[in-house]
Amino acid sequence: MTEIARKFGVNQATIYRRIDEEDWERRHSGGARARRRATLRRLGKLVSRELEALEDAAQTAGQAASLADRERLAKVAAGLVKLMESITALETELERTKQSARNSTGHSDGDDDELRQRIARRIIALCSETPPEADPGPAGPQ
Repeated sequence: MTEIARKFGVNQATIYRRIDEEDWERRHSGGARARRRATLRRLGKLVSRELEALEDAAQTAGQAASLADRERLAKVAAGLVKLMESITALETELERTKQSARNSTGHSDGDDDELRQRIARRIIALCSETPPEADPGPAGPQ
């Protein structure tokens, strides 16, 4: 990714943002996230169609439906609503995983080379502040 960013003169964070925005298929993931997202969308559409069909059936039956028929329709509707809630939760989790993967790349604050250069400058500055004859003190962070 570093080489690609350098070759095209863009920041790695820009590349990662485009990957996420456009749902590019990544080599290491095999497009699993995009396939899961597509499956969840199809399931959501299917559940919506079933709910509409159930509403139509309930309206057609109207007041003439027996108590048992209405109870059956209510149970089916409850099951479909629960399924839709599960789909929504899975979509939320998929998005959370996507955000977590984006954050774990560590590319949001700029290019790695720039970070290395800043660290190197900081180390040089710290080393130049301590005279060579002075006692460096205890090892470790302070």
